Amino acid sequence: MLLTKTERALINLFLTKNDFLTAKQLAEILDVSSKTIYRKIKNINATTEGKDLIISEKGRGFKLDYKAYIQAKLETTGDIFGYTPTERREKILLQVLFKSPKYLNVTTLYEGYYVGYNSIKNDFTLLNQSIEKYDLALEKRQKEIRVVGTEENIRTAINEVINNLDLSSYDDLKTEYSDLNKADVQFIVRQMEIIENKLMISIPYPYDINIFSHLYILINRFRQGEVEDFNESDDDYLVTNEKLHTIAVEAIEAIEQYLKMKLPKREIFHFLQYLISSRFNHEIELVPSKVLPIVEEMTDFYINQVAAKINMPINKKQLKIELLSHMKPMVNRMNHQINIKNNLLSDIKLEYGKLFEIIKETARDVAKTFELNTISDDEVGYITIYFAKHIEASPLVKRIIIMCSSGIGTSELLKVKVQKAFPDVEIVDVLSSTKFKNSLQDYQNIDFILTTINAESNKEIPSLLVSAMFTEKDKMMVKKMMETL
Repeated sequence: MLLTKTERALINLFLTKNDFLTAKQLAEILDVSSKTIYRKIKNINATTEGKDLIISEKGRGFKLDYKAYIQAKLETTGDIFGYTPTERREKILLQVLFKSPKYLNVTTLYEGYYVGYNSIKNDFTLLNQSIEKYDLALEKRQKEIRVVGTEENIRTAINEVINNLDLSSYDDLKTEYSDLNKADVQFIVRQMEIIENKLMISIPYPYDINIFSHLYILINRFRQGEVEDFNESDDDYLVTNEKLHTIAVEAIEAIEQYLKMKLPKREIFHFLQYLISSRFNHEIELVPSKVLPIVEEMTDFYINQVAAKINMPINKKQLKIELLSHMKPMVNRMNHQINIKNNLLSDIKLEYGKLFEIIKETARDVAKTFELNTISDDEVGYITIYFAKHIEASPLVKRIIIMCSSGIGTSELLKVKVQKAFPDVEIVDVLSSTKFKNSLQDYQNIDFILTTINAESNKEIPSLLVSAMFTEKDKMMVKKMMETL
């Protein structure tokens, strides 16, 4: 059973309110009688089996059980609920962006959403605010609206809205995703499979989503809107990768046949940038091995800055090799304003919050030093993964000093026995207690001191008194201290 217009409006009203509302309040807002409200709530609760969607409390009124509502939406095959205000605005925004700069009739645009004049007016205000960051604006004339702005900014805005659909994997593209044109999805997925076969690679997440979104937006902009020129002209451009350029040409030609129209040459260039900005498997075979000096400098800057801040051993040589493979396409993305979405971002922040903040702080320094645009949190999240991998793989090396009365003899024997028992321990120095006191400033990064004498306690550096023979009991005490540290 489908909900009526009033019942949909009642559901949407509850979605915007967090508190209980009385029947009288609901009746005034929806301009109906209290009796109608009671009847509509009864109908809504009868629509789905199981738990009531709208609950009531004596003296407080009615409230939507949001958990039950979400569960009902998942279990109900028919579209009986409509959309949340945020979902509605995203769908409206996609329509006006795809059709830009054409005017759309407001009544037709909102048909099926069952909202009143005030909700529509509020939508326009919020939509205008949401597109200001793209230098776009919502224009109204009588009962029509449209979005105005450059083609580049329109596509950037569409890309972000589509990203909000949370297409989290390539498999999502191959299924019947309800918010996208199914014929277009099938066509684009086929083109991506052709690209993968020609390159003999698999396009990994999130680059598969990025390439898909770009092609989907391209097709629908030319089909629905009136596409204006980008800043770039149709003049010849420098081809830096012949293999990817050939693939870009063939993909655009396939789209021309699909749309039955000729596309500007610039579309080849823009799609080529998406290919270059993606990190493929076996990438070294696909892109020139030569790295731009600025990319290598940025990578070194990142590694050195982060390594200094975390004060942990990092295999810089290996990390640089891996990080370069991400930084090369990242720089190209930034140069061409190509954004990628990181669906793991919240998990990365939760698991590696401190490391993420260090890398984000370094990203600001990188952008300032190399005169780049702001590096997004999504990009920072991916860079965090590279550092996290190397930190997790690195042994937790402890730096210690060995100290005795004279610094010779028994302490040297102790050094050999400690090194044999704990190969990962770095013995920074073997010295006397006097030398240690006189050179305290040189030993600030020491984890702990192994001493064979009752040395004066140091508050900053823990110490452990052991036998010069370094017995099994001594080894157990050292192991326990290392675990504690």
